Amino acid sequence: MPISTKELKLVERAGVTVITLEDPGYPEVLKEIYDPSLCLYVRGKIGVLNDGTLKRSLAVVGSRRTTRYGVVTTENLTLSAVNAGLAIVSGLARGIDTIAHRVAVQSGGCTIAVLGGGLGYIYPQENLSLARAITDNGLLMSEQPMLFKVDKRSFPMRNRIISGLTRGTIVIEAGAHSGALITAQQALEQGRLVFAVPTGPHRLAPIPGMSQVDQAGCEAGRVAR
Repeated sequence: MPISTKELKLVERAGVTVITLEDPGYPEVLKEIYDPSLCLYVRGKIGVLNDGTLKRSLAVVGSRRTTRYGVVTTENLTLSAVNAGLAIVSGLARGIDTIAHRVAVQSGGCTIAVLGGGLGYIYPQENLSLARAITDNGLLMSEQPMLFKVDKRSFPMRNRIISGLTRGTIVIEAGAHSGALITAQQALEQGRLVFAVPTGPHRLAPIPGMSQVDQAGCEAGRVAR
């Protein structure tokens, strides 16, 4: 697909690599899904896309409005996954995504952030330093042009990439109409495993949306304590 001269200059200036579906560096696992991205903008350790890392990877997604239980569960789960040699894939959103990326970075693990906007416009802005740290041992990825700003359409679109890059997705504290549930549904449609973290022991009622995940045919994952 043709890229404008202006876009190419932005790509070069930012140290970004553009990979098309026909390129040998395009992740093989992403070619398996129904609608793989025609073009990927990536920055960081590009080699992780085809060096076997994605064969041992886990998508961690969930609510932007986290509880203490969700925070602790995400931290414990991510640390255990990294220590087991798994790469962590998420969307750099506030809440569960941010926690998963941060723990992976602090633990020296590989993490991949799939953005809803362009790599020249990190969203949310408070995660700019985290995004930079991610590229030390992982990478940032987007299918959008460099300066594309996130919108309601681009978030659900990127979720299929998050689930498509991995063999399994774990959902933590998903809201009833959240992007995390969209990711879970897409993972199921892609033939991937989906796990739902059980509701916190002190909650009076189930978290909205988690029962929908269970009804979709996922496996309930227990977090090691």
